[in-house]
Amino acid sequence: MRTLALIGLVLVASGVGCAFDPVTENPSPIEGDSFRDIPKPREFELIKEGRQSFKYENGEFKRGLLKYEGSESASDLVTFYQSQMPSYGWQVRAATPDKKDHDEIEAILPSDLVERRDLYFSKGRYQAELAVGELPTDPDQPKKSVVVVLLKTN
Repeated sequence: MRTLALIGLVLVASGVGCAFDPVTENPSPIEGDSFRDIPKPREFELIKEGRQSFKYENGEFKRGLLKYEGSESASDLVTFYQSQMPSYGWQVRAATPDKKDHDEIEAILPSDLVERRDLYFSKGRYQAELAVGELPTDPDQPKKSVVVVLLKTN
């Protein structure tokens, strides 16, 4: 009996069976501005303020929600990710978004995005969901686009 209690205490202390929740836990500060195996479009800036982006990696476990802004068109961003993700080992997957994941993305995307496209990829035990779109601008202003990358371990 004492051995079982000790094993239980060790499991609880080590976090076995506990899920990472970025709302209640403080992930490490973002080091770098992307995951190593998910490309970031050149000239796009990671948005860190307001907890709009976080990244957590611990061994084989990865979880992150990264928001970028830049000036490419939404169609160019779609082409970029469709051509680049396979070279990093990602495969296009069927669009079967998880409601919780979808809600996380929606919470940081501007509501007035135009040309919105969602892309879904998988790589072994990882899934990536990307949302791209353009912010409305005046015709004489440069385009401003948003990319949100959600990466999770299954």
